[in-house]
Amino acid sequence: MKNGQELQCYREALDDHKEAKRIISEISKLTAEVSNCLSTEPYRLTISGFGMDMPLKPEFAGKQLVCAPGQWPTEQNLAEAVNRQYKTEKALHKAWAKLSPEEKKQVEPPPASK
Repeated sequence: MKNGQELQCYREALDDHKEAKRIISEISKLTAEVSNCLSTEPYRLTISGFGMDMPLKPEFAGKQLVCAPGQWPTEQNLAEAVNRQYKTEKALHKAWAKLSPEEKKQVEPPPASK
């Protein structure tokens, strides 16, 4: 590739990786919020669609945390999200390796693998 195509490929790979990480972050935030609520204030939790459509103790529940079936990730959602993050990270590092030293100065480096 010539004329900045490697740089463009890297930028696209970086955008794809950031999007994959955003999806994982949203799943993590949702599951952490529900977990925290179950551990500290289970009376705030509303399980929508299962005959429990209001908090158990509405008079002191405070802000309700609603857990609706459609918002909860399935096993397939989790697998796809993790697989996407893995693939985008691999593609990002591969695209970074193709950049010249001068091109690497123009963009942020890929995050370190954990």
